Amino acid sequence: MVAMLFATNFAFAQLSKGNLLVTGAFSVGSTSQENTIAGKTTDGPSTSTFSIIPNVSYFLSDRFAVGLELGYSRLSSEVVDVTSSRTTTTKEVTSGLGLSPFVRYYIPLGQKFYFYGQGGFGFTSGKVENTITTVTTFLGTQTTETKTESDLSAFNVGFRPGVTYFFTDRFALDASFGLLNFSNLTEKLGNNETKNSEINFNIIPSSLTFGLSYRFGAGK
Repeated sequence: MVAMLFATNFAFAQLSKGNLLVTGAFSVGSTSQENTIAGKTTDGPSTSTFSIIPNVSYFLSDRFAVGLELGYSRLSSEVVDVTSSRTTTTKEVTSGLGLSPFVRYYIPLGQKFYFYGQGGFGFTSGKVENTITTVTTFLGTQTTETKTESDLSAFNVGFRPGVTYFFTDRFALDASFGLLNFSNLTEKLGNNETKNSEINFNIIPSSLTFGLSYRFGAGK
């Protein structure tokens, strides 16, 4: 019986040099809040995020892999400002495509479970759409709307940890969490250009990414 359990536990092939790991990953998140002033409740700032991040990595050794990540992300936010005779709603939608080479180092924690650290850099190109809608009720109802669209480009360098669990010999669940990131962002609206650099360290739900991986190649 002990021998059978031992054999079952080690029936999964380990990651090894020459393997190709293909992963489809995604991340979703949302936040919202309500403000109560003088007994009146209004919607506060709300945000929603969505990203899909397929990637492929090639193992140069049993623990070290290099890869390429292609990502699409969309972030939307809405802020409502209410006064006695005016309601102003500001909506902003940021979307972009990114390409990121990366390296990973895997640490096996058993036959099926791996911890990894991933470092890389990336380029993102996208746009920011801003819509401001104002409704006034003084001397009748009037609605005005202003829309702007700006181009966005960014360069970033980052590190994030993750885990991989093989539930069959070929298929694995992948999850990464947290992000230490430096980014340099440029936003251009007409002839005006704004540049911003920042360092972020996030361990929040929106930084959690899930994926499904498939391993090509023989294992040990």
